[in-house]
Amino acid sequence: MARILKLRRVPGTTFERSPAGPLGLEGNLTGLIERCRSGDSIALRTLLTSLAPSMLQVIRRVLGMRHPEVEDALQEAMLAATRALPTFRGECGIRHFACRIATFVAISARRRQALPADESSSNTAFEDEVFPAGAETDWALSARRRELVRALLDQLPIVQAEALVLHCVEGWTVEELAIATEVPAETARSRLRLAKAALRLRIADDAAASELVEDFS
Repeated sequence: MARILKLRRVPGTTFERSPAGPLGLEGNLTGLIERCRSGDSIALRTLLTSLAPSMLQVIRRVLGMRHPEVEDALQEAMLAATRALPTFRGECGIRHFACRIATFVAISARRRQALPADESSSNTAFEDEVFPAGAETDWALSARRRELVRALLDQLPIVQAEALVLHCVEGWTVEELAIATEVPAETARSRLRLAKAALRLRIADDAAASELVEDFS
């Protein structure tokens, strides 16, 4: 398995870690972007250091905490973000930009390699991320939710799978989704609607998971 890059921050630079759900303020990251584009390797490492926790969170939600591809997916996502940085126009936040890349990489990783046989029963990352500590959610329903959503990600068109993760799991608004994916709001809304419709069809005959219809409405 590839080793994750060892990153360090520039002394005196402060960061804001993005919360789960809608992504937080950009802090000093915007100022680092131009330095990265000018070839400042320290600024690039600083930027990646700040973005890595948010990217890792997305990857774990899609793959699962113990999935063998997590570290490789993070490495791949950080490299992809570095290569894509020249295309970043600032229309969305840099964290949105990076997390969208991480989502795409994680979904692609799922499709390259099936989950281990015991992943759905042993992994709790998706449950913990979607349902905050203290939420009164039945464990069996939570496990079923993870199983259904992750299986669906393997089968949806990639743009619909991306919309489902970023909106329903990461908590992005339709407007944020549209800006980050560079499509009109109606297109983003349509992708999300189709993904939710596919989820409803999948759980229509599953009484144990019927509450998912409400959770992802």
